[in-house]
Amino acid sequence: MRILFLVLFACMQCAWPAQPNVAAGRNFSMALNSKGDPFSWGIDNVGQLGRNRTLWTGEMTRVPDLPPVRELSTRGGFVLALADDGSVWGWGAAFFGELTTGSPAPFNSPAKLLNLPSINAVSAGLRHGIALDKNDNVWTWGANSSFQLGIESEKPLPTPQKVLGLPKISYIAAGDYFNVAVDKDGGVWSWGDNQQGQINNSDDSAIATPIKIFTLPGIVEVKAGNHHTLARLKDGSVWSWGSAWDNVLGTGSQRRQYQPVQVKNLSNIKSLAVAKAHNIAVDGNGLAWSWGSNSSGQLGHPDHVLPQPIPTLSNVSASGVGADHSLAISNGRLFGWGYNTFGQIANGSAGDSEQNPVPSPSEKSFVLLAGSENNSYALTRDGQVWASGDNRQGQLGEIAGVFRVVATPIPLQNLMSLAAGSDHTVALKENGEVWGWGSNQYGQVGNKDYSYFSRPTQISGLTGVQALAAGYLHTLVLKNDGTVWGFGENRNGQTGNAIASLFHHEAVRVTGIGNVKAIAAGGNHSLAIRSDGTVWAWGGNTFGQLGIGTVAQTDRPKQMMGLNRIIAIAGGSEHTLALDADGVVWAVGHNSYGQLGTGDKQDSWTAAPVPGLTDIVAIAAGAQHSLAVKRDGSVWGWGNNEYGQISNLLETEEVLTPTRIPNLDNAQIVAAGTTHSLAMRRDGYVYGWGANWVGQAGDGTIALKSKLGVAVNPEADSLVDLISTGINEPLSVAVRPPFLVEVKQSATRLKATIKDTRALLRQAFAQGYSVYVGVRLAKDALINGQTPYSNWYMKDRLIGWNAYAGGPIPEYLAGVSINSQDELVKIEVLSDVDLSQLTGSQFYIGYGQSAEDMLNRCSYRVIYEVTDSAGKIPPEKRLPTGTCIPR
Repeated sequence: MRILFLVLFACMQCAWPAQPNVAAGRNFSMALNSKGDPFSWGIDNVGQLGRNRTLWTGEMTRVPDLPPVRELSTRGGFVLALADDGSVWGWGAAFFGELTTGSPAPFNSPAKLLNLPSINAVSAGLRHGIALDKNDNVWTWGANSSFQLGIESEKPLPTPQKVLGLPKISYIAAGDYFNVAVDKDGGVWSWGDNQQGQINNSDDSAIATPIKIFTLPGIVEVKAGNHHTLARLKDGSVWSWGSAWDNVLGTGSQRRQYQPVQVKNLSNIKSLAVAKAHNIAVDGNGLAWSWGSNSSGQLGHPDHVLPQPIPTLSNVSASGVGADHSLAISNGRLFGWGYNTFGQIANGSAGDSEQNPVPSPSEKSFVLLAGSENNSYALTRDGQVWASGDNRQGQLGEIAGVFRVVATPIPLQNLMSLAAGSDHTVALKENGEVWGWGSNQYGQVGNKDYSYFSRPTQISGLTGVQALAAGYLHTLVLKNDGTVWGFGENRNGQTGNAIASLFHHEAVRVTGIGNVKAIAAGGNHSLAIRSDGTVWAWGGNTFGQLGIGTVAQTDRPKQMMGLNRIIAIAGGSEHTLALDADGVVWAVGHNSYGQLGTGDKQDSWTAAPVPGLTDIVAIAAGAQHSLAVKRDGSVWGWGNNEYGQISNLLETEEVLTPTRIPNLDNAQIVAAGTTHSLAMRRDGYVYGWGANWVGQAGDGTIALKSKLGVAVNPEADSLVDLISTGINEPLSVAVRPPFLVEVKQSATRLKATIKDTRALLRQAFAQGYSVYVGVRLAKDALINGQTPYSNWYMKDRLIGWNAYAGGPIPEYLAGVSINSQDELVKIEVLSDVDLSQLTGSQFYIGYGQSAEDMLNRCSYRVIYEVTDSAGKIPPEKRLPTGTCIPR
């Protein structure tokens, strides 16, 4: 399900500009200071942070310039993507005509394949492609060294040609240099390379035209590897034939099989993934079974002879395999393991192979996975493609992106307000100009080039603008004359007009409404407050989020029922909040997580007051959670709390009624991302909490935010990052947040970098601080399988980790002095540690002129918390979180 949300928040009696000063996208955050300078942090896969991106292939990043995709296939250095409209797109290597362009040069961005009819299925071989059209015909193109195209010529063909001699075909699969096709009656046809007898036992010669090799009734899926093939039947059984090298057939024997044999240990199988020499099958209970080659740990378990379940994965919904690595979606989260030289397991880095599944830092909801030799690809439920790994031949689709864990300035000044969508941002300058950056796939950045923009770009044709709002894939503009204009995705009517296109980049006036004083955007719906205090809504309405008493969507604004004297509105993914002049919050729409605050999970088609909330001055709506600020500065939250976006201290994943967020006061503005939250205090500090695996909380760490973290400090330019209480003694009045620590995770490796972000910090480091590294172990934690000697372990640079039971605290570094912006201190916090035995444990970094100074000042911070395979910390393992560590 598509999730976004965006946030429109309201503020009363604010010292800052009347427009919002903080905004949250799906996995990134924005802040605007009093000078109009914007800051951004979090994921930057499509340029949504507004800066030139830098390549880091270990982070799963989205492939731009694609229509919605429903199927992916890859094996060698190129990728095929089947779009919802039946067109086929490709990128990467093209030397043998794999992309049908006639050019041998690799394609760094997706291109539509030429000369193909409307297609139902695609499959990629090592250097060739095969497709099944809607009339059940098979087409091939690319390399033909083994006659894999079905013609007696070894010359490559860049133009797709129909394979002759086949009946009506239902399923296709491409091996490295051969193909398999299954007809309507279960007849199995094959052609191409036969070196290992994968087609028949006549000899090892290549077969140039399709031959029927046997009949296997009931086939519903077929997949091919280097020299073997698997077929899944309606009854859930799996059958194999071809080469049995590396036990890839799953029979316990390494003897070739020219007729199908049943794979052992498997039943009720729902999907298959096949690489050159290993396989994964997912059963109806959500278990992933693997067998075959385990040269780089790609099986996730040591037994490779027969299929065995991967012990650390459960509730698996999809799997994918590359040459020597594997992928799976377990409990909604992407995991990777095996060979990782190019970052293809998508764990945030490139380097050592991983023997066990490790979670990706991406929070994306993927539904389909594919792997090639050095790459991984994932498809989201809404048809977006994400990629990681090798990019030497453009396999990443011209992707270059990292996530940033610290707020960094954007080259844009004199802004009045910001609005953040899923992967895009729009900004209003004081002179009335509107600028945008990030993804423009649906025209949501207002540019006719449906691509992405990594730097702010002015949106032409917009004048007299007073306010902006951004939804999942669309943007709204409020002009000074009270009219509303929209652009971007419009498949639900959210841009407010009945134009035929499902998306558009030109701003089009929303008809049927005027005299508007405020706007907001939800996932795929839009909201407006008229000058008479009524609220009008249009767009998607699956759960009644428009508040018009029905669930019918509309491309014309309709008045929300029961709302009057409204002063602020906010749109979540599928719910809506409204704030009236008496300080009462009203809610309507989806309520599966309690985001309406009514104490139950019943959806509502008409707005009703949120019980127990009074004297509210600001509101915000995330994907499935809601936030409100009272006049006394306290912040209240309700709805989805799976990632602590309301508060991890509440120890519940669903908060059904408004609950005060601990340790946060004096707030004036709130914002909500998909699974993280932001609040700005009256002193200008911005705090972030909730999900933080791509740094969207902005505090320099990748720890789940058990407690609030400072994202932006408007006063201090010193070591603010590790101070957990109070306001630092300022060294300057510069607004730029000065982060001391940036943390990166790579499977079982955890690294931190201490850096001087500005020359002004020389004063702080010149004193010669010591740096301390420690871990606080959770209940039942084990170190290398052994019970620890103490709940605390400290690390020094020479000896490493040692139990700490009292006495002097050993430092990791002594006399740290950073005297220029180029000097960095790198800390290897973790290396090759079994994190599965440390769930709930907290890793700290601190500094001080002595250990006592560090403890007295509370100048330390949790930089990383170990989660379980689902990305969570069970309540029984969660450590208490206070302002300072109990001593």
